[in-house]
Amino acid sequence: MSQIEELADIIARHAREDGMHPSALPRLSLVRSCTPTQAVPTVYRPSLCIIAQGRKQVELNGRSYVYDPEKYLTVSVDLPLVGSVLQASQRLPYLCLALDIDLPALTELMLQTSFEPPPEPVGAALGVSQVEPGLLDAAVRLARLLNAPRDAPALAPLAEREILYRLLSGAQAPMIHH
Repeated sequence: MSQIEELADIIARHAREDGMHPSALPRLSLVRSCTPTQAVPTVYRPSLCIIAQGRKQVELNGRSYVYDPEKYLTVSVDLPLVGSVLQASQRLPYLCLALDIDLPALTELMLQTSFEPPPEPVGAALGVSQVEPGLLDAAVRLARLLNAPRDAPALAPLAEREILYRLLSGAQAPMIHH
């Protein structure tokens, strides 16, 4: 089983009905939809969204961002977005892991690791990129902790810190640094 399939399996087991489901882990939510949805306006907090199955579109100021299991969405500030699930069915529901970014932890990590802000200019406060293997691995390890409540208090902060590190060093680094 690939990591993206494992992530889909974990989300499906912990989010059995449509909707956004807070998890036992701080800042981690699981999202499920068995049908495509109409465009719904909402405010996204600074977050990382990794789709394990299905496809979604968000719009900001008339620009569309589409992402699926090959991509992830990062939002760096509170943003009013319009989102819709494009691909979902009863057999293959839309499944997404959403992690609110802990901004104080992100700042602390930036200071402790002496990250230099990337030289590229910063554009929008959200972006879609290919899922890097290290980021996906850390996200799957965090999701696995939903099945290990005894281990979660000690290991979830480590997996979350690695996710933040991967964001600071990945394709969305310029936006995250900003």
